[in-house]
Amino acid sequence: ISPESRTSIPFVMDEHDLEYPIDYRESQEDIFPLQQHATMVTTEGLRLRCEKKCAGLAQDAANYAASNKITLSGNSQFSSKNTSDPIGVVEDAKDAVRLNIGKAPNVMVIGYTSFKALKQHPQLTDRIKYAMKGILTAELMQEIFGVEKIVVGASVSADDVTGAFTDLWADNIVLAYVPQTARPQTARPQTAAGTRSVYEPSFAYTLRKKGQPQVDTRPDNGGKLQVVRSTDIFLPLMVGAEAGYLIADTNS
Repeated sequence: ISPESRTSIPFVMDEHDLEYPIDYRESQEDIFPLQQHATMVTTEGLRLRCEKKCAGLAQDAANYAASNKITLSGNSQFSSKNTSDPIGVVEDAKDAVRLNIGKAPNVMVIGYTSFKALKQHPQLTDRIKYAMKGILTAELMQEIFGVEKIVVGASVSADDVTGAFTDLWADNIVLAYVPQTARPQTARPQTAAGTRSVYEPSFAYTLRKKGQPQVDTRPDNGGKLQVVRSTDIFLPLMVGAEAGYLIADTNS
């Protein structure tokens, strides 16, 4: 066996801050714990920003080789219920990943509008017509598509000017191989305890500085305001595009 080669990827993590001001006079009169609310709002805001960056990377067709992406159109789109073949498209995508890295994808992220189309697609509903639930859920789709984990991308973000909401995950499907066990501190081979080797392929990582995220408070406006600030230092990074596959424009 020839030893595997390694390449390095330079990166710089970005610091993200989000602040929420609390007027101490309002805080004294409010029956709800405003500081707890401010902590939740700022923390979730940074998590949403991280997800938006991840969604942008995963749904950018330019990040994939020609063999690892497909753009559906016309009768092949899932909204064309009588002519499209979602199971066949997903099977082709799984084969493409498997033939690249030797492992089938174990994670599928389905954009919300794509998920809505799949829930009504006769090719899938026929598979569960005798099931007790009778409703297509993400869990049932895991069995139909043969993927260990399916996540529906239902998050939205608001425009800073108009306030209008838009989906972070468009009418796309991303399949990827992502190891599900924690990465060990040393390059040990996989063991029965569930650790894995750092050489194992993975589609992407979210790199985060140790000790982050953090929340702190500080006075402002001469002490009349208490500012709750959440800080996170991270960088989503696609390190193995060959371990992923993008199915774009699933709906007309």
